[in-house]
Amino acid sequence: MKIPLANYDMKNKKVKYDDSPDVIWAAILDNRYKIEVVRSSKSYNAEYTIYDSEANDSVIFHDEVVVAYNAVFGPDVSDVSSWQEKAIEIVDNR
Repeated sequence: MKIPLANYDMKNKKVKYDDSPDVIWAAILDNRYKIEVVRSSKSYNAEYTIYDSEANDSVIFHDEVVVAYNAVFGPDVSDVSSWQEKAIEIVDNR
């Protein structure tokens, strides 16, 4: 079973992932969905996962994504924009 690595505070709509070095980016959508991009063992790749917090953090979407510049200094703005759009599309089509 896959579980979120970041620390999510759903009540206050905050997510913290500084303590998780493999998490490149994490966010909360609609105060329900937890979204994470986590480094994979392959360079320039990561796992993109959306969890439903109202369904015991069940995975509703999982895919491998390419990460610009290997996200050495954090995610690229275009990557984040793409991940946000993807999450909205997936959740809206549920």
